[in-house]
Amino acid sequence: MNSEYGNPISFYIAEVVSAFDNETYTLKTQRESIETTKLHHAYEISCKIITPDTYSPVISNIKPADINSKKIPVVGEQVLIFIGYREDSNIDSPQPSWYYLTTLSVNSNINFNALTGLSNSSITTDTFVDKEISMLQAYEGDTIIEGRWGNSIRFGSSIDTSKAKVDALPNYLGDPGHPIIILSNRNKTTADYVTEDVNSDYASLYLTSNQRINNLTTNNPVSPNTISISSFSNSQLIGVADRIILKSKTDSVIIDAKQSVEINAPTIYLGSSTDKEPLLHSDSVVKLLQKLVAIVKIGFQDSSGVVCTPLYDSLPDSDLETLFKELTNDNIQVDAYKNNTLNT
Repeated sequence: MNSEYGNPISFYIAEVVSAFDNETYTLKTQRESIETTKLHHAYEISCKIITPDTYSPVISNIKPADINSKKIPVVGEQVLIFIGYREDSNIDSPQPSWYYLTTLSVNSNINFNALTGLSNSSITTDTFVDKEISMLQAYEGDTIIEGRWGNSIRFGSSIDTSKAKVDALPNYLGDPGHPIIILSNRNKTTADYVTEDVNSDYASLYLTSNQRINNLTTNNPVSPNTISISSFSNSQLIGVADRIILKSKTDSVIIDAKQSVEINAPTIYLGSSTDKEPLLHSDSVVKLLQKLVAIVKIGFQDSSGVVCTPLYDSLPDSDLETLFKELTNDNIQVDAYKNNTLNT
């Protein structure tokens, strides 16, 4: 900062020697005065400045510089710290306070970047467990937010894969420069760099523009009238996980489609009751009614020789055929009954 304003800022590299107390995770509003001091000390850490020639005491109560976007460092990692002002400062009595910025990428490790001992401090972590995590492959122009555990958000675009000189190519293909957002919990640690995999990741959400997801598949075949899942290249919202729950707390869940809604599962349950009953197969019902009406109209002779004469014949065949067609709704389709004896 320009020194003419009287408050130049100096940054120091410091090693984290202890994380904040667990109690600072439980925050109350400032109206509850008993918790006010706890609120002022939210997510603080203690550090020692790394100096090769001089002894650095432990600096406590170092606050995060950005309270809205926090990256919590782990004991043993290095952060940038600087002096700002405390909450009780005023123009006549400015009170200094330490703040910390982002973790330094010492080991270029997405999970753990500790390089302990530079501050001459003996330290151990509390609850953190080091884990082997592969870094997400970045492409030119991407903005990536990546957690320590394989969770990430990619703000990217389609790329020209024929020109890309990278370790891992994307599974989304489209015209270069079109936006895509991918939120994923990855499940792949077999390489230095990996990309999202819609099939093997723990859970993922894709917001596309013109990309097709070339390895996307479904558990069951889709309708012949549906464009192939991996070939569709208009905008899509794709969510994949072991279980998907959409819950409306006070109103409706609305699925509105221009063309069709396809529920592609071996068994479908409708309604809120736990007491269920099967849905009628309309084709079988129509065939059964046709046979019953034929018996009523023309009669029959059974194996014992008993003859039933026609009972009712006032409806023309054309009217009956119209009524049978009205029993079926072609806009709602269900799996056909494969062992239908009425078809024989």
